[in-house]
Amino acid sequence: MNAFGKRSSVAVVLLGMACAGRADARMIPGSDCQESSKACTCADAPYMELFLKNQQVALDAWKTTRNDIAVNGGASTFEDARASFAQNFHGDARVLTPLAICKDLDTAKIAGPDFLGDGAEVDDCFCTNVCRDIVDGVIAHERTHVAVNIVGIDYMIGVGIGCKVGSFPQQFCDTSNALLLSESEVLAHTVGNNLLSSRLNDLQASDPENPEMECTWEPLPAAQQAAPPPQAPQGFFQRVQMLAQRFLHGAQR
Repeated sequence: MNAFGKRSSVAVVLLGMACAGRADARMIPGSDCQESSKACTCADAPYMELFLKNQQVALDAWKTTRNDIAVNGGASTFEDARASFAQNFHGDARVLTPLAICKDLDTAKIAGPDFLGDGAEVDDCFCTNVCRDIVDGVIAHERTHVAVNIVGIDYMIGVGIGCKVGSFPQQFCDTSNALLLSESEVLAHTVGNNLLSSRLNDLQASDPENPEMECTWEPLPAAQQAAPPPQAPQGFFQRVQMLAQRFLHGAQR
């Protein structure tokens, strides 16, 4: 496939992904997800804070991915960019705790852009097991992807033409798809994180159940570390070795 054809196919690929997601009965439109989620209260604040921190870590990982691709190249496809992100991202497994009840949940497909509907589709079990401000942040994230890719159609056509006639450096041409995905993820995470951060600040300023009072909370406890393997008592191995020697050679006189 030539440079123009490769790059003009981006929108088709993304539209195909969106349509495939619609066929999954667990995915519902963003507006339906918002309706089925509950309002956030002070009790939700510790998890909201944890979710936001995890998304901020993801944002930093996408920035690192984007910068690595721009400087070093090596990634030419969406899959390459996702693989690079996976190496850079070290998430907090505690964000999955409220979703343990969702037996069929694919954590890699909690939400996605919906080009033919209201801009986002979300797993219905996720919608009913996290509070609405988190849902709103996820939906804002996905709708940003839609906006980026609508604008990106013209961008990719321009890149394709420029690469075909030799107007751009070859490394840029080779990595333009991966860079587009990385930039889209940086923007989407920024928008979603800003919204959730704003909602968390609002919640801290005023308890919905008692508007005259601020919300206060303790952060969720840190994830438990695996216990170290038991250590043998001091001198244990020396005593075993001595007993073995006695068994093999008899007690020394």
